[in-house]
Amino acid sequence: MLTTDAIAILAGCLQAAGYAYYLRLSVRGRTSPNPASWLMFAYGTALVLLIEARAGASWRELFLPLVCSTFSIFTAIAAWRKNGTATSLTAFERWTFRADLALTTGYLAVWNATQIGLVAPQHQVAADVVFLIAVNATTLTSFLPLLRTALRDPSTEHPGPWMLWSCAYLLLVVTTALNATGPESLLLLIYPAMNFILHTDVAAMVLPAARTRHDQPA
Repeated sequence: MLTTDAIAILAGCLQAAGYAYYLRLSVRGRTSPNPASWLMFAYGTALVLLIEARAGASWRELFLPLVCSTFSIFTAIAAWRKNGTATSLTAFERWTFRADLALTTGYLAVWNATQIGLVAPQHQVAADVVFLIAVNATTLTSFLPLLRTALRDPSTEHPGPWMLWSCAYLLLVVTTALNATGPESLLLLIYPAMNFILHTDVAAMVLPAARTRHDQPA
């Protein structure tokens, strides 16, 4: 039977494998990573990692976000080199990026206020809870450009990496639940649960197009 440590490590390894697969597909021209979404993923995951660490998450909950934060930077760079310039973004992508950046800047400003003592110690736990919920909410903002692009043209994504990532986040849900020590620690389930749903949605959205391409004669 797998231990919690083993599940956490397996989740991180699946996450890394998904990124390796995704980057390989991108290099071969079989995916077109959305530049706006991947830029938001790059700094958004780093922020989640920071807030969850501040909220008391163990290395088991932080291992996968650390892997994701590291690899998403390389993926964002690849996406912008391949598909993106500031002027090539659609109006919708610019709007979501600005909204996400505004929310992130606001969270960082308030979080910084707690670090320099502007928030009373007795309110620190409540502040951490608010930050954790709010920062995870920006995950949806980050996904909006990618979801819109995949809905319009499923060929821009390949289901394989998204399935791997879905499995990784499902394992992180299990790890977080097993590692929970109280009601407050259960808030850490927001990040893996939301990402499991979103990654599964992308995989399901683009799977029919992938099957069609596979069935077509070469």
